[in-house]
Amino acid sequence: IAFPSFIGLAELGTPVISSLVGAQWAPAGHFLPWICAGLSGWLFLHIVAVALRARGLGRLAVWLTAPAISADVAIFFSASWIGLDWAMKVWAARALLSVPVLVSVLSARLGISVRSLAEIWGAPLTAAILMVLFLRWLETGQLPADGPVGLLALIAVGGIIYSIGLFVLCPRSLRNKILQGAAWR
Repeated sequence: IAFPSFIGLAELGTPVISSLVGAQWAPAGHFLPWICAGLSGWLFLHIVAVALRARGLGRLAVWLTAPAISADVAIFFSASWIGLDWAMKVWAARALLSVPVLVSVLSARLGISVRSLAEIWGAPLTAAILMVLFLRWLETGQLPADGPVGLLALIAVGGIIYSIGLFVLCPRSLRNKILQGAAWR
C-alpha cells in the first residue's frame, strides 16, 4: 500500500497540502514528488535491509544502508549551496538509482530472482500507472477537485482504480486467495 500511496501523494500533493494544512503551504507541494520518490527508495532499501538481518546478514545490511545514509547527509548538507529544490531532486535520484543495487542484493543474497520480482511487482506497477493516468484525466476537469470533498473523491477514485487494476492484473491463484479470504470473513 505504501508505494501506490506515495505515487498518489506525488500526483495530488499540492491540493492535499492546500486542503489539509492551508493555502500558505501550497508551494511545499512542489517538493512532494521528490520526497515521495526518495521515501520510496528508502522504504525499498529498508525492506531489503530487514530481510538481510532476518537471514543473519546484518553486517551486509549495515554496509548497504551506511553509504545511502552518508550520501543523503551530504546531499542535504549541500542544500545551502545548490538549493533545496536541487537537493530534493538529487536525493530522489540517489534513492531511485539504488534500486538496481537492491535488486542485485535480493538476487545474490536472498535468492529472489529478477524474474520473480518482475512477476511480483508487475501487477502493482501496472495498476499504479493506471491509477496515475486516471487521476490525471480526472484532474483535467472530469471530476471537480475543489475543496476537501472533491480531493477526497479524487483520492477515493485513485484507490478504487488501483484496487481494481491490481485485482484484475494479479495472477489467478492470488486472486482466488483474495476471494477466498473475503468469503471467509
